[in-house]
Formats: sequence, C-alpha cells, structure tokens
Amino acid sequence: MGCASCAFVFLEPNPLISTKVWFVAMLSVAVWLIYTADHIIDGFKVKGESGILRYDFHYQHRYLIIIISLLLAGFLVYKAYYFRTELFVKNALWLMCFLPIYFVLKFLKFLNPTIKMLFVSVVFAVAIVLLYNSKNLLFDFFSLEILSIVLLAFINQLVLEHFEYNIDQNIKSEINDVYYKILAKRVFSWLMVVLAIITLMNITAIAFTLSIFIVSFLIIKILKYPNFFKEQLLYRYWADFSLVLIYPILKILLIIQLLLINLF
Repeated sequence: MGCASCAFVFLEPNPLISTKVWFVAMLSVAVWLIYTADHIIDGFKVKGESGILRYDFHYQHRYLIIIISLLLAGFLVYKAYYFRTELFVKNALWLMCFLPIYFVLKFLKFLNPTIKMLFVSVVFAVAIVLLYNSKNLLFDFFSLEILSIVLLAFINQLVLEHFEYNIDQNIKSEINDVYYKILAKRVFSWLMVVLAIITLMNITAIAFTLSIFIVSFLIIKILKYPNFFKEQLLYRYWADFSLVLIYPILKILLIIQLLLINLF
C-alpha cells in the first residue's frame, strides 16, 4: 500500500487511467514479492527463532506464503506479457537485472546493513518514479525527485532498523542502534535541503515537496517517543502507514493550491 501510494504521487495528473492503475497494481505485487522473498530467506537462516516478527512469521507460515507468492508471481508474469509493449514493462525488465545481484550479495553476506538499506531505497525510488514515464532510466535517474524518494525510503528503513537492532546477533550487525538513529536524523536534514531546492526551482511543486516533508516528519517523530512506539510494534505500523498517507496528503494539498490560485 505504501508503494502504491508513492507511485500515484508520480502519476499525476490523471493517475486512474487503465494502464496507470495496472502499473501500480503490478508494481505493488512485485515489491511485495521481493520483500517476501527477502524475509523468507532470512527466516530460513534463523529457523523462526530470531525474535524478529517479520522473519519468524514468514518462517512459521512459509508453505502458505510460498504458495501465495507463486500464484502472485504467475499473475505478474501473465500481466507483464499482456502489457509487454508498454514502456513500464520494458523498464522493469532492465531494473530486474539488479535483483539477482542483490540476493547473491546478501546470501554471501557481502552487504553491510546500511549499504543494503540504501540499495533497497534506490531501487524502490527508481521503480515508483521512473518506470512508467522514463524513456532513459540512466539519464532520468539523476534528478532531485529521485533523490527525495531515495532519502524518504532510507529514513523509513533507518528508523525501523533503530528499533529492531541487535535482537538477534546472527542477522544483525555490530553497529549500535545509536548509529541508525543519528544517521536517520542526518538523512532527514539532507531531505529537507533537497525539498527546499526543488521548491525554490519550481514554486508550483510545493504540494509535492510538502507531502514528502509531512510523511518524513511523521516517520522521524517515532524516534522522539521510543517507549510508546515499542509497544505492540507500533513503530512499524506507524512508519508503513505514513508512506500510505503520502498520496492522500498530496491530493489535499493540490486542492488547497488550486483554491488559492483561483482565489487570488
């Protein structure tokens, strides 16, 4: 849902036309499958005894989840073939080349946790910002819009990592949790600079930049109330739901922006 909401932000205007809706649906399924595969692999490593909910859950229900994943993967392949002439499918095929590299490096334990999170953030940003519209992924990659979503996704992961640090030393690094907290705050500061530059370059983008600011602010606020958000794993629900809010917030801000333009 968070992926879908972020993708709709970059499909404005008219995000509900047929190909855009199918693109978002396929992208969301693909992201879910990738994350699920990642969690299943981690779950098998610790045999469901890590104490980390997402790993243990995927291990305990692995057979059902694998069956569901295979069915969804089949659906994804079918729809990709159906839309094979669309630009977003061709772009996705290029982007998918990086996934085997990621899983091989992860399996060989060559990925530092911070590098892993940054890698995921970059791929996530490219997928939601560029796949549908970009005729040149490499050229369009170097944009402030991409950078803003990379930083937003990175903040989300760093905040979650801060809370989930060191529950099981077999799958966690020796970096202390303060490191993730400090880095999350620094990344938030970098994001504010990027959003300010985008706004100064194009004042009409203020609804876009404000929506990203509000969501990143909601996520970073988790660090202010650690005891509250540790209860019942509320930090994870809050962080993920914040991403879901990004498109509704954008729509509200766009309506306000339009009313102000008509008023003045």
